[in-house]
Amino acid sequence: MQKLIVSPDPVGALDYGVGVNWFDFFGAGGSFARWNQYPLSTPAYPPIEDRDSWRALMGELSRLQPGCIRFGLPPDPILHPDGSLKKESVHFKHLDLASAWCQEHGATIILDTFVTPERYEFPVASESEMLCLNMAARDNRTYAREFVAPLIHHVVVERGLTAVRFFNPINEPIHYGVYQTPPGGPDVFRHYVELYAEMRRALDESGLKEIGLVGIDKDLPFDFPALEYLARGIDIDPYIAAYSIHTYRGRFDYDGQNALVPDSDPLSTLVDKWTRRLVGYAGARGKPLMALEVGVFQYGARAGNPGGPASVEGTLLTAETIIRMINVGVRCALIWSFTNPNTIDGRWRLVHVEHGRVERAPHPYSTYGMLMRSARPGSKIYPLSAEEREFPAQHVWGTLFLGRDVSLVLLNDHPRESRDISVRLPSAVNTGDLKKIIKDPHRLGEVDRSCHASSHFGRTRHLEDRLPPMSLQVYTTSPVGNLLD
Repeated sequence: MQKLIVSPDPVGALDYGVGVNWFDFFGAGGSFARWNQYPLSTPAYPPIEDRDSWRALMGELSRLQPGCIRFGLPPDPILHPDGSLKKESVHFKHLDLASAWCQEHGATIILDTFVTPERYEFPVASESEMLCLNMAARDNRTYAREFVAPLIHHVVVERGLTAVRFFNPINEPIHYGVYQTPPGGPDVFRHYVELYAEMRRALDESGLKEIGLVGIDKDLPFDFPALEYLARGIDIDPYIAAYSIHTYRGRFDYDGQNALVPDSDPLSTLVDKWTRRLVGYAGARGKPLMALEVGVFQYGARAGNPGGPASVEGTLLTAETIIRMINVGVRCALIWSFTNPNTIDGRWRLVHVEHGRVERAPHPYSTYGMLMRSARPGSKIYPLSAEEREFPAQHVWGTLFLGRDVSLVLLNDHPRESRDISVRLPSAVNTGDLKKIIKDPHRLGEVDRSCHASSHFGRTRHLEDRLPPMSLQVYTTSPVGNLLD
């Protein structure tokens, strides 16, 4: 039996919880028009006039309970030819609905336009053959004052969408070409920092000081430009409220590298080493580190399996990445993605609705739903550790979240073997009656109602149980029902 210990003291609080990306670009026309790999021509859904489907979609949010939503608002379709906001745009109406849900449930929205609007970009070189291409703004001050400040004022003040608390202008800017300056133009990262300085100034002058800017948004967190450029005297920190990373390149510690995904890393490197380092860097400057996209390439379309992101292995790997990131100090983790056509990089969606009918992706929906409903915004975090680590790889991971309710999240990533465990719980945490929710290759968020605190706890306050292979189990005091009922 493996002996595990929940930290006797919290290591911090989960500021914004676990949530989802809501990518509202599908059918967006001009956005990413030069991204040949992703033409994004699928019509946006559900249609705004389909009230039954929207009611169903909001119902799914209420079941999943994301603590934070990163809402992708396409910039070009919300602009008239003269650059003024198209306030009647369907994308604003979608944002209205998402924000209303967040305001009612205490969730946060990070507004993200993903790309620079075409009217503000540097000219595109006619000889460019890049598959994906978005240019930086020619003039950061003009972009900040004519687009960003009016956009945020319209959303937060005119529309009253107070759940919107953060803004991120460019998705993964310093990674693969979605934020460029022309040859001979300004240094890309220096220009990016100037963009944030101008946005912060424009927002402050517009009376929007409460809106925080999220910065960096970098995949592969061990390659973090803020660290390199700080040594040159270029610092983005005065202008941002939070640092952000994305990660799709992790793998289980016991798993070998997939030849089709040559730049993956075990989570012991990706999370325990590099992410921990960035948490320390951000924390030393008084800022949280957010993981705005967490997903998997190891089992996905790039590895020859479009269904990989929705598989048992893919979803459990994503869940473990999130749990371990939270344990080292990440304070917001968002899954890719809430709803989408499943035609880009494989099957990523949790839910699809059409004509009022709901389709839930079984493994993503149950795995991520269990995480979201356990890792509530503001919960205190008590990481799990092993008295003796397994060799060559540890298979059991977990965290206890203490908020209004108690939720102990445990995960066994071994592909074939169960694990008998004994978990020592903090004496200061009142566990009350625990209910166990089981997610494994066969059970999809089922409640085991025979699990009660009295059957597991004596004076020593140990929980003993068996974790099936490839399983996620939650022990909670919150009122729950089977997730997929």
